[in-house]
Amino acid sequence: MTNEQKSIVVITKKGKDETKRKASAALAALALKGWEYKTQIENAQKQVKQINSEILKKLEVGQALVIEGVGRCTPTQAERYSISDLEELKTLLGPRFKDLTTQSVSYTASAKLKEMVCDADYAKHAELQACFSISQSLSARWTGEKTKKDSKAA
Repeated sequence: MTNEQKSIVVITKKGKDETKRKASAALAALALKGWEYKTQIENAQKQVKQINSEILKKLEVGQALVIEGVGRCTPTQAERYSISDLEELKTLLGPRFKDLTTQSVSYTASAKLKEMVCDADYAKHAELQACFSISQSLSARWTGEKTKKDSKAA
């Protein structure tokens, strides 16, 4: 469809005071091109997500799939420690609570507390673990590769 075949309007306000006017040819062309790019990006993102899923089935964390001189895909894994029982954790840690957590809108476990939660030899291991929900995520990260030409410029 050409710009003339589509109804492209500029709307001012909404509701009963709404006014519409036909968009200029230049503005209409921008809207159509923008929508075309937006659709291409969304479709490409879906395709990359599917490709990432397939790559993650074949590679492990610590490996990289490299297109030499172009880019690489590196599987990455992250863990999140979410405190699920704040009051029990405060009771268990007592005065150490403040130095083993950081506060923003919610409490997060320090590296030391994460160790304690995972250390089966720690006296309150089971009780600490009950205060957390631990989740992991796996993703594929794409980065550009530096070429010899890029290295010389840096």
